[in-house]
Amino acid sequence: MEVKLSKRLCSIATYCEFYKGSCFLDIGADHAKLLIYLACKSILKKGIISELNLGPYLNSKRQIEKFKLQNFIDVRLGDGFLVLKEEDFLAGLDIVIIAGLGGKLITEILSKGKEAFPSKLHNITFILQPNEGEAILRNWLKKNYFFLLTEDLVKERNLFYDIIVVKGGKEKESLYKDSFLPEALLLEIGPYLWNLRHPLLREKILFLLKKKEQKVNFLNVALKKVKNSSLEKIELLTEDLKKEISFLKNALNFI
Repeated sequence: MEVKLSKRLCSIATYCEFYKGSCFLDIGADHAKLLIYLACKSILKKGIISELNLGPYLNSKRQIEKFKLQNFIDVRLGDGFLVLKEEDFLAGLDIVIIAGLGGKLITEILSKGKEAFPSKLHNITFILQPNEGEAILRNWLKKNYFFLLTEDLVKERNLFYDIIVVKGGKEKESLYKDSFLPEALLLEIGPYLWNLRHPLLREKILFLLKKKEQKVNFLNVALKKVKNSSLEKIELLTEDLKKEISFLKNALNFI
């Protein structure tokens, strides 16, 4: 019996392989597929799944029982890090995976974890994969003293997924300083993806360009309909988007 992973989860699993023999926590585990895969490949020493809602919790438990991995993976019902106990850290919890959620939601989960375990999380490596809101997540990590170890980019079903690997510690100021792109766009694109000129980077920038140009078109239509009180705000937003579009078009010349 074998568990099949999506391209996105396969990429996350590749990074997990660097931490063979570790204890993993997977928050919002998508039917427990990733930890089951890691257990079957003897990468995982011990796993914990944290599920907020009863349905996913029961689904994960059924999958763990199906693969007879109850001695390796513990499924817990609760809010993110709040399912953890002191003995989990003493047992050597090394890696936390939060994948398939929005960037803002991931920051909220991390914030609650920091509040509950203020001295523990900076010793842990985080493998994060937001479905959207990458800039929000990177900005939060930067402000809350997590530094980037590496980044990766996956394309699946015409969507792009950033994989962000971080650990506790102050980020290098130079990481978000670039002669071609402002910090706001580096937070959105990913500084490592940009610096390493990831093979999918051009496609991702073209994807971002299309989205921003669509927003400008939408705002141009809105400008004709809004009242004076909202006019200035929309004009400023449109100008900001046009500047970002110009930066991104210029960046394509250096990939």
